[in-house]
Amino acid sequence: MRRPAYHDVSGRSYLAIAVLLIGFFGGGILYRLFVFSASAKWLEQAAVVSFVSVEPKSSIFLYRYEFEGRNYLGTRFRILREGSVPEGSEIRARFEKGKTISILVNPRKPSQSTVERGEIAFISLGTELLIVSIGLVLLIANRVQVRKQKVRTRRID
Repeated sequence: MRRPAYHDVSGRSYLAIAVLLIGFFGGGILYRLFVFSASAKWLEQAAVVSFVSVEPKSSIFLYRYEFEGRNYLGTRFRILREGSVPEGSEIRARFEKGKTISILVNPRKPSQSTVERGEIAFISLGTELLIVSIGLVLLIANRVQVRKQKVRTRRID
């Protein structure tokens, strides 16, 4: 007697889910690691704070800097938007308008700058690695299921 169709999970389903999980989350991990490691080559540069606005849910600040004779305007606080950003009072104290601060500038693309390099949040990285691992398990399950189906068809023939 044949089982209902909803009990049959085809190998293609495992494969599709595995590829999506590995591709999406694995790609995100690789991108973040690439950006973070590339930022190690960014150069330290002086900048002047132009604008600071601290709101209850967000803080905005702008800084101006010069790199190789050209003027730029920066807004980025941290390369990767992970980890905790300073509280509003700390931002006000550290980034007063007109104050000279130290920033990092991408020498290959000087319009990219940041106040802090930051760090990779290992909790989110761990979660993504777990999801990629689930994708790998599904990929292996797909291979096992395909092999079992081949053995069954050989026995029937």
